[in-house]
Amino acid sequence: MTDLKTPNSPEAERILLSCCLKDEQCFEDAISILDIEDFYNEDNKLIFSCLRKIYNNSKPLDELSLCEELKSRNMLEDIGGMSHIYSIIDVAETTLRSRSSAIIIKDNSNKREIMRTSRVAIESIQEGSDFQDVLASIEKGLDGLDSGHGQNTKLGDNVSGFISRLKSMKDGTYISHKLPTGIGHLDEKLPEGGIGRGEVMVISAPTSCGKSQLALNLALRTALTEKKGVAIFSFEMPADQIMKRMTQISSGKNINHVNSKLNKDKDFDELMGATQRLCDSNIHIINYVKNVTELKAKSRQLKRKHDIEFIVIDYLQLVPWDRKMSKCDGIAEVSHGIKQMAMELDLPVLLLAQINREGAKSGKPNIYSLKDSGDVENDADIILMMYPKNGDIEMSKKLDKNGKPYVELEYKLVKNREGERDTGGTFIFDNYVGKFL
Repeated sequence: MTDLKTPNSPEAERILLSCCLKDEQCFEDAISILDIEDFYNEDNKLIFSCLRKIYNNSKPLDELSLCEELKSRNMLEDIGGMSHIYSIIDVAETTLRSRSSAIIIKDNSNKREIMRTSRVAIESIQEGSDFQDVLASIEKGLDGLDSGHGQNTKLGDNVSGFISRLKSMKDGTYISHKLPTGIGHLDEKLPEGGIGRGEVMVISAPTSCGKSQLALNLALRTALTEKKGVAIFSFEMPADQIMKRMTQISSGKNINHVNSKLNKDKDFDELMGATQRLCDSNIHIINYVKNVTELKAKSRQLKRKHDIEFIVIDYLQLVPWDRKMSKCDGIAEVSHGIKQMAMELDLPVLLLAQINREGAKSGKPNIYSLKDSGDVENDADIILMMYPKNGDIEMSKKLDKNGKPYVELEYKLVKNREGERDTGGTFIFDNYVGKFL
C-alpha cells in the first residue's frame, strides 16, 4: 500500500499560536474549536497546553508567562528556548487569520482520526472480525468528530426563522411544520397540532395496551398520507410482523379472519393493495443495533440516503447499553443520546417506553411511572401515558352498534413542553385491525 501523507499544517499551527500570544481573544476562540491533541507538532502541542494552563490561572497570555510555564515543566530549552518563542510571535503580523488557522488545524486533526479509524478497521478485517463489529468501531471512531466551524450561539443571530414565523402568523400565511398524529383529539392538545422537529414524544403504557400499534398508526400516516420517509427501530417485532400489522391497519381487514371466509377474493384484493402501498412507501425497518451510537449512526445514514423525516423507536428499554453501567444509568445514557439525535437531525422522534409495576398496578400511571430511568422525563418534550379506561384491558372491551369489538383506552399528556399538560382523552382502539381513532 502506498504510504499516505499525514495531514497537517505547520504554518497554520504557528500562525494560530502567534495570534494567541498577541490577543487573548484569539485563544478564547481557539479553545472553543480545538483540543490540545488536535495539534500535530509536539512542540506546538506543548505550547498550546501551556497557554491553556496560563489562561486557566488567569495570568496574562504573553511570551513571559509562556516562558515561565515552560521552565516550570523543564521544557523551555527542549523547544528551542526564548528565541523560538520570539520567532513564533513574529509569524503573524495581524490576528486576522486566527480563526481560519484553527479550522485548518481541526480539519487536519479530523482527517488524521479518519485515517487512524480506517487503519484499525482494515486490521480488524484482516484479523477476521465480523462486518457489523467493524462497522460499529468505525461509527464510534467517527461519532465524535467536529468540523470546528462552531455553532453561532448569539441568540439574535439565530432568530431570523422565529421572526419569519411571527410575520407569517400576523399576515395569516403561517404553516406549521409540526408532524400531526392524524388523531384529531390528540393533535388539538399538542402545540401547533403535532410533534415538532428536534422533539422527542414518549408513549408509555402497560403491557399489551397497544403502544406499538399506536406508533405504527402514526408511522403509517406519515408515510402514506404525508408522503414522508419513516425509520422504525423495532427491537421487539420482526419486519414481517410489522408488515402484517400495517397492512391490516391500512386495509381495515384482519388477515386471519379473511383467510377463514368463504367469499374472500375482494378482501384479499384490498389486502394486496395495502401491501403494495407499503412496498412503494419510504418506510425502513431496523431490528438490531449494538448501542445508541449505532442507532444514531444508522439514523444519520437513513436521513442522508433516504430523506427520512420521522423516527420511531420501539422501545427504550430494549436499546442495548453498556453493561458496565447500572441499568438506570445505561437507559439514561440511551435516552440522552436519542434526544441529542433528534436535535442534531432536526427530526421528530417517537419513543416508546415501559412503565414500572407500581404504575401498571395503579391503573392510571403518571410521569413517575416510567421504568428504570427518571432521566426520560427530562429528555422528552411530550410524554403520553395510556391505560385501560376501567383499569383492566378486559373490562375496557366494548361492542359498537354493529357488534364490532373495540377497546377504550384513556390517555393523559403528563408532559407537554410547549402546551398544556395533564390534559387527556380517550382512544378508540379497533384491536380487530389495530387502528386508533
